Amino acid sequence: MDNYKVNNKKLKFPTFNELQKKFFKDGYIITEVENLKNLNYLKSYIHKKTNSIIKTKTSLQSFHKNIQKNKINEIRMTLANEINKNAWVRPLFYDLGKRNLGNLVGNELSMQNKAILSIQMPEDESSVLPMHCDVFAGESPFQINQWVPLVDSKRSMSMFFLPKKYSLEVLSDFKKYRQLGFQEILKDYKNKLIWLDVPYGKQVFFCSNFFHGNTKNNEGSTRWSFNIRY
Repeated sequence: MDNYKVNNKKLKFPTFNELQKKFFKDGYIITEVENLKNLNYLKSYIHKKTNSIIKTKTSLQSFHKNIQKNKINEIRMTLANEINKNAWVRPLFYDLGKRNLGNLVGNELSMQNKAILSIQMPEDESSVLPMHCDVFAGESPFQINQWVPLVDSKRSMSMFFLPKKYSLEVLSDFKKYRQLGFQEILKDYKNKLIWLDVPYGKQVFFCSNFFHGNTKNNEGSTRWSFNIRY
């Protein structure tokens, strides 16, 4: 980086901080939420709404013990619609990550209109989101995704991410995988996938131009999470 002197003072362009360097290298970062009180409020609100809808008292982690798999999508859509009626939802998610968002993409942002709720019960294959890049579904390539779990999420209860280096390898040979299907990527790069370990109170920011997804939840708890794009 060039240095310049003006009025005998050295001037230079700012360099990447450590968070920016990691994001640029890997395509994702895991950070603490910036307002745990607001996340606790959101979790409590969803817990109460869930119990009201299913008319049973249950924790979010034990949700699968009180609901049949064929009812999950109906309940998820009902909950999502109820949640997104609230004017405070989008500001809340922004408040969970505004400092990091400022570091990664700046403060002149467009934000998705609705927060997307995901509920993944154990052994429920209907909730699996196979390996994909959002840009291939018509999303803007100039965006970042915020992923916030409401319970401790790791292994098959979490999401996987194919780091930047390997995602770029796949994209360079995309003609092959377009013919064979994205599941072939999962086979070829199985040992390169990063399973994100995200305890409650942390969040993920990732570049959705790189490959990510989840598999069948083989753990003993239901995973609840939100994602929203900027």
